[in-house]
Amino acid sequence: MTVGVVIGRSPRTDDFASAGSLGTGIRRLFRSIMEIAGICSRASEAAHHYESLRPLSDAALAAKGLERSGLPRAAFERLTGER
Repeated sequence: MTVGVVIGRSPRTDDFASAGSLGTGIRRLFRSIMEIAGICSRASEAAHHYESLRPLSDAALAAKGLERSGLPRAAFERLTGER
């Protein structure tokens, strides 16, 4: 049986470093997943907003301060929160 020793590395220290970077990676992954979920939620809301405006008459849209040609823009503003 051969035992190798690497100078400058402590198995105990490396285990703690790996556990710390693993925790950081998991937190980063969780934040990314939450960001994606938020984007999907806003996109769904924007699509619902567009679909609720689409069947309205031009007069009803005008009462809301919108034109039919501006419906995609209104949905995009809902998505981006520019309103």
